Amino acid sequence: MSRDVSVLRLRPFAEADDAELLTWFATPADLRRFAGPNATWPLTGEQLARWREDPLIEAWSAAKPADDACWVTCRSWRQDRARPGLARVAIAPRERGAGLGRELVSAALRRADARRIASVDLHVYEDDEPAVRLYASLGCTDLGPHPGQPTVKRMRRRMPAG
Repeated sequence: MSRDVSVLRLRPFAEADDAELLTWFATPADLRRFAGPNATWPLTGEQLARWREDPLIEAWSAAKPADDACWVTCRSWRQDRARPGLARVAIAPRERGAGLGRELVSAALRRADARRIASVDLHVYEDDEPAVRLYASLGCTDLGPHPGQPTVKRMRRRMPAG
């Protein structure tokens, strides 16, 4: 399925997105791939509300302007002022493979570059080959396994403006 992803509009991740997002993770493994070990199965609106309340997290969704339906979601957090991280990137199952992940991650990287952030870190399960390929194609380099989580790969994208 190919579509013009340039029609996506980034907006803050809102409570109105919860019902849609909660349908995206059919198994505990799906949720773990999205949220890592810090989410409990099943994902709930209460967990999402706590994530939204965290002042160190900026979360957004991308939607079609015509119906404002949530297609993708992502969040970033500031580990420190120089290097934020990118986490919890998810694509609606019915929309996977259409280039929306590339559009969303590219938008996040453009935001970081506009803010003159030096680099962006992320963690990805090493067996999530589509995500690893996407991040590598966007200039992220492999920093090796996460200490204490050998199945998680650390990656970093150095930003041109940083």
